[in-house]
Amino acid sequence: MKKHVQELIDAGLCYRNPHSKWCSPPLIVKKVEPGDFRMTVDVRRVNAQTLRMIWPMPILEVIMDYLTDSELYFLLDFFKGYWQFLLSLECQELFSFLTDMGIFTPTRVLMGGSDSVAYCQATVQEMFEEYLYNGLLIWLDDLLGYAKSEEGLLKLLRGVLKVCATKGLKLNPSKCSFYLREARWCGRVVSKTGVRHDPGRISALQALSAPVTGQDLQQFVCALGWMRMSIPGHNKLTQPLVDLMEVVYKAAGGRTRRQVTHVKLTDVGWTDVHTTCLQACKQALGNAVELAHVKPDYRLSVFTDASESHWGAIITQIPQDH
Repeated sequence: MKKHVQELIDAGLCYRNPHSKWCSPPLIVKKVEPGDFRMTVDVRRVNAQTLRMIWPMPILEVIMDYLTDSELYFLLDFFKGYWQFLLSLECQELFSFLTDMGIFTPTRVLMGGSDSVAYCQATVQEMFEEYLYNGLLIWLDDLLGYAKSEEGLLKLLRGVLKVCATKGLKLNPSKCSFYLREARWCGRVVSKTGVRHDPGRISALQALSAPVTGQDLQQFVCALGWMRMSIPGHNKLTQPLVDLMEVVYKAAGGRTRRQVTHVKLTDVGWTDVHTTCLQACKQALGNAVELAHVKPDYRLSVFTDASESHWGAIITQIPQDH
């Protein structure tokens, strides 16, 4: 903790504030990279008194349509993303955090604030407005550039990097990649042929042991829901697990992760039916389909079906002369 705080002070990202009337507890958590950590602050009490700003986050399934006719990609990632966004003076004290060394007040946006995601997304979209959906997709501090040709990608990259230089944005070189035929972005793998889910994430889900608590089951069901467009028959396939989750929510008295953690699945009706369903879901993950880019000169066909309990649809595309 002392090391992280001192780094923030040295970089001008926080300052000692013994007069602050606000403070929240910090926590050091592991990052994905081995041996790497980040400091987070539990600002739930601040969030409870915050009037939330409204900003529409992109719907990944929708914005991926802009990748039609693309063949080459680059990835850019901001260095310590949230810490590059200024926090207004009147808000800084609200996000102060308490350590054994004293109270410190940040000068930049903290991850976990109720408005942090919306503010950062809106700010980045405004900065790169010229390129947004015209060669660039944005998810917070993760940027995906796309083009049909090497020349087009280079021109786009120069423009985007110029914006970064003008705005003083710092990039993380270890997470930036250029001239990719396939790009891993937001848990998807994008290429000339279409969009599919990251095989690494699929393997991680398949390797999960049988759920024991409501939190375990919630994590698995939500992950499958996130991938549902690539899993034919998703709703029918997952119905037994979804039904059991409703029982868990009722037993927990709420639907939050913290509330369902203490519910044991064996106490709310986990049976062999759910074990079989779990295995079927993992098998379906292995057969997740790639979603093709829409081809403007192809004919689209929509097929729908419904029953008393489920409904579904599939969209196909074929050449006009077929």
